[in-house]
Parts: sequence; C-alpha cells; structure tokens
Amino acid sequence: MKAQLAKLKAELKVLANEIRELKKLRKDPNHNNGCGYVNGLGSRQSDFRIKHIARCLLRGRTMEQIESSHREENKYETQWTHKQAMALVAKITEEVASEIVRPGA
Repeated sequence: MKAQLAKLKAELKVLANEIRELKKLRKDPNHNNGCGYVNGLGSRQSDFRIKHIARCLLRGRTMEQIESSHREENKYETQWTHKQAMALVAKITEEVASEIVRPGA
C-alpha cells in the first residue's frame, strides 16, 4: 500500500506543478489573445481533485474530513468526482490485495 500511496503522491506533485504553470499563462497577455482561457487547466484540476480525494481515503480519512462544507453533496459534479475517486480507491485496493495473495508470484 505504501508504494501505491507514494506513486499517487508523486502524480499529485506533477499535476500540481502543471496546474501552477498553466495558471501563470492565464495572466500572460500574449497567450491565447489575452482572453485568460488555458486549454487543459480544468481537466488537470479535476484529475488532481480526484486523486487527492482517493489518496486521503486510502490514508483513512472520511469524506467529511476531506471535502469542505461549501461543496453541495447533491451537485452532479461533486457526486461524479466522488464516484471517480472511489473507483480509483477500489482499483488500488484490489492491486494491493492481489499482491498480498500472491507475494512470491
């Protein structure tokens, strides 16, 4: 499990750096005619949020501890993100369980 958490943390660090760099482009007047839109920023932010929630769940946090109170539980975006995070948690948990079952294979 520690290896998966370390891998997830490394992915989060890479995504955070990419997001930071893309956010800087929003202020650049020469980028995209100065309109402020940066292609790919929203998808990276969504990926980061999903992986962040998954990592926190794997470390033993509850959803209430992870999500702030300003997010509405009934909003489609929030529900979709939680489903994606739970799918990632299930995948990692399954990988860990299969490694435990066959450690020498």
